[in-house]
Amino acid sequence: MDFNLLESADVNVYVYDLNGRVLQSAAYGNLPKSNYNMSMNLNGLSTGLYFVSIQAGESVITKKIQVNN
Repeated sequence: MDFNLLESADVNVYVYDLNGRVLQSAAYGNLPKSNYNMSMNLNGLSTGLYFVSIQAGESVITKKIQVNN
């Protein structure tokens, strides 16, 4: 997933199932202002739809992803 930080912020990433349960999370700490391309290891997740949320400071971006095994 690509995202752009307009200012430095603490960044956390969460993977949710369709029922809203957190299946994976990662804390990246305080990242400087920049463009980022983030990848996560989604091995272990069943085929299906999931949501990935990137929380950076007060901002949250959520995207739907399809996992195909």
